[in-house]
Amino acid sequence: MARKTIYVRDEDEEVWKKAEQLAEQLAGSSLSRLIVDALRREVVRLEAVKEVKDGFERILIEYRNEPHGPLKKVAFNGKWLAREEQYDTEGIALTEKGQFFHYSRDFQTELGQYRIFQSFNDLAVYANDEENQVNTDLIAEAAEAIGEDYVEFLDI
Repeated sequence: MARKTIYVRDEDEEVWKKAEQLAEQLAGSSLSRLIVDALRREVVRLEAVKEVKDGFERILIEYRNEPHGPLKKVAFNGKWLAREEQYDTEGIALTEKGQFFHYSRDFQTELGQYRIFQSFNDLAVYANDEENQVNTDLIAEAAEAIGEDYVEFLDI
């Protein structure tokens, strides 16, 4: 069995100790087993992200901020992870810098907006807020494309 050394930053010491305790208490396992399992999941996710990044292209979005206002355009390099294609009213893309771009717009008025999220988790939290009216099917499709888990949270 190979031995490996992992250096933990001082500010991560508490997380390390908690993981060690939980691994023993709940999983009946060792911290090294927990780490390897987490690494396996992360490698699968990163491979999915790498595969997505290989297909980056220039993405252009057009929308209006106000009725009859000027048509605005934003562009970036990325890849669509999920998109409502029939009327092009909502979509999620992975940007070249690893951020997540979400846009929505009204098909008839072209009124729209976009948001940029630093992580998929940030996007998922935003989507789980009912006030934001995000198509959770698109979130689930995007999650699958990059190997992330997405669970729609029910506040019940």
